[in-house]
Amino acid sequence: LKELSDEFLPNPGAMFPQGRLVVGKVKSVKKPNHHGKKGNLSVTAMLDIDMRESVLLVSGDRVTMDDIQENAKYTGVITRVESYGVFVRIDNSDVSGLAHVSECSDTYIKNIQDL
Repeated sequence: LKELSDEFLPNPGAMFPQGRLVVGKVKSVKKPNHHGKKGNLSVTAMLDIDMRESVLLVSGDRVTMDDIQENAKYTGVITRVESYGVFVRIDNSDVSGLAHVSECSDTYIKNIQDL
């Protein structure tokens, strides 16, 4: 499920109904030792597909935890807002972190939703 979307999906079945056209990146192909059947389907290969937007829109090298440096600036996407801060995913990476509410504005804010 984690490779369907960068954001939390409360109801994946509703977001990805049967017949919906999707775009994904094939991560691996596993061919079975023999042609098998799974239900009514004939299985010739198993594909591991990633459909997260962050993976599909990436070009170049991915940023890893080892690349992150203190005091450096990075762009990112807010993935969740809470009363105590926001969760941010660094662009071109799988690295996420919390920006505490005290770090979200130069002035005091009582409610982060006011930003």
